[in-house]
Amino acid sequence: MKYRADIDGLRTFAVVPVVLFHAGLSGFSGGFVGVDIFFVISGYLITRSLLEDIGHGGLSIPAFYERRILRLYPALFFTLFSTFAAAWLLFPPIDFYLYAKSLVATVFFASNILFFTEANYFDGSAELKPLLHTWSLAVEEQFYIVFPLVLAFISRFMNRWRGAAIAVIGLVSLAISVWATSNAPTFNFYLPITRAWELLLGSALAIGAVPELRSAAARNALALLGLLLIVVPVWLYSSDTPFPGLSALAPTLGATLLIHSAQDTVVGRMLSLKPIVYVGRISYSLYLWHWPIIVFTRFYELQHLGPIATFGVIAGSFVMAAISLHFVEAPFRRKNRFTRRQVFLAAAAGSGLLVLLGGAVVLTRGMEFRNPAAARFTRGVAGDLARFHAAPCLRTDGRVPGPGECLLGAPGRPSVVLWGDSHAAQLAPSLDVLARQRGFTVQQVTKAGCAPIQAASYTPYSELRRDCPTFGHAALERILADPAIRVVVMAGRWDMLAAGHIRAVTLGGAETVEQSQRLASESLATTARLLNARGIRVIVVDQIPLPEVNPFVCVRAAVYNGLDPARCDTFEARHSHDVQERISRTILDRVAKVGGNTSILDMRDALCSGTTCRARLNGQLLYMDDVHLSRLGSDVVAARLRPVLAERLSRN
Repeated sequence: MKYRADIDGLRTFAVVPVVLFHAGLSGFSGGFVGVDIFFVISGYLITRSLLEDIGHGGLSIPAFYERRILRLYPALFFTLFSTFAAAWLLFPPIDFYLYAKSLVATVFFASNILFFTEANYFDGSAELKPLLHTWSLAVEEQFYIVFPLVLAFISRFMNRWRGAAIAVIGLVSLAISVWATSNAPTFNFYLPITRAWELLLGSALAIGAVPELRSAAARNALALLGLLLIVVPVWLYSSDTPFPGLSALAPTLGATLLIHSAQDTVVGRMLSLKPIVYVGRISYSLYLWHWPIIVFTRFYELQHLGPIATFGVIAGSFVMAAISLHFVEAPFRRKNRFTRRQVFLAAAAGSGLLVLLGGAVVLTRGMEFRNPAAARFTRGVAGDLARFHAAPCLRTDGRVPGPGECLLGAPGRPSVVLWGDSHAAQLAPSLDVLARQRGFTVQQVTKAGCAPIQAASYTPYSELRRDCPTFGHAALERILADPAIRVVVMAGRWDMLAAGHIRAVTLGGAETVEQSQRLASESLATTARLLNARGIRVIVVDQIPLPEVNPFVCVRAAVYNGLDPARCDTFEARHSHDVQERISRTILDRVAKVGGNTSILDMRDALCSGTTCRARLNGQLLYMDDVHLSRLGSDVVAARLRPVLAERLSRN
């Protein structure tokens, strides 16, 4: 197969945006599209290789997988054994245990399935998963388990219709991805059935389904268009962009156009420049190394990385990638250096050793014997977090609790309703104690991910949000139908509304973030007016300040690595400099104008002094994670709620 330097250059435009996106550099918010560019390149190159085999006497599956092993395994094993050593040294038991599970899954190229099963509304631990990025390798290898056989079958029995067959399979995959964008976004992200069309774009080029361009002007124009279709999404896309689905068409078509048209063009010559080609040559190792380096550095530093540290992890990633290319990858690419038997035995031996290491860590729950004190601390807080997530009254479906369900406080008919998402549910334990002491009953009406607003529909934050409209309408009807309800406490993560998570297909058909924010505040205010009209007093609890670094992670990293946990005691409140926090405050200020029986309870003073907020109190955590309070934190907030609630209940 003829070498094309411009394709190595295209790899640079795939990997660099991914690295800079993960490093948090501004201007690369859509850098994740680089993975999709890799898929197109892979589909093209692998299909060309398979077609050469078929043309030279037939496809040899053992020969195909021998090439895949020599291409993938040396650098992958180097990375996996290195990350195991780093995790042993730096990770407390719970993090080491989770790492080991992902290690075993990565060896079997099944990490995408593991991460798919772990992903949920409460899964905020992406930055603690050094092997999270291997999901894309798993998608590719799962595709290549099936694709060689499919291509061989098509080439033998449907050769005349080969292009049409590839197109039909690709369109079916794209259609599933488009459907899943709104209905199953996690499924859409991680699984090969919704990514296959991206690899098949490259395959379509390889089989000659797209006619060659003879016009130099047309090739130059299409190559430039292809480059723009990659660069613009890297700059414009963000974590709020529904992806992959239709949004993935721009970067993948851009890669397709470049592969098809870039040779002997201005763009192609740019892609073939030696420095750009070299980065493309190290792109596989750079992709493998950059994320573990970022994860372990952030974990040890106990904070998000500043400019110098960010430069350091990027530079370190390039250095490790270069070492991997020259001293690990290159020696194994020399032809006829190893027999096929040796290649398969080495792959099996390395895989087996990694599985044994990972299995030992899993069976010993993260090898707790390395630091028993850290293990005890971690188990305690992790247990609280697990119980909170599993609480039956924090709903994950659209069903509102019935009249006798989810009651807190003294026995009886509820006079108070706690309504909202997990930010409302975190107040439930302390509100339960308060209600018992004061002799009233509270009904908890909470659903993960769903603020207490009347929404027509949500842009999916996760699969859980699909039921938010149903839950919101049913909750309001339930409250209005009960004449015993005197007070409603509403709490939510209001900055999610400020972020525009309900734009485009949302309240009133909002088309912009600003319209979404306005309609969110109107919905919240309208709900308050409806409740007030029935004589129900409304207390809207302001959002708690959100730390940039998970205090639980910060403390357990400090305890395990012998650092001072006092570094985790305070943080600078995001509301002092974060646009979303300011906008969410504006939304609540509009609600406060409802007046009368609606009031806003400011939580900032309960946890902060100026812009400095507490993450621990007397050595105890106030937060379970980076967005939810611990029981102690809930008590601190409930103390602020107690006199307001008592005053509201004392009114006739």
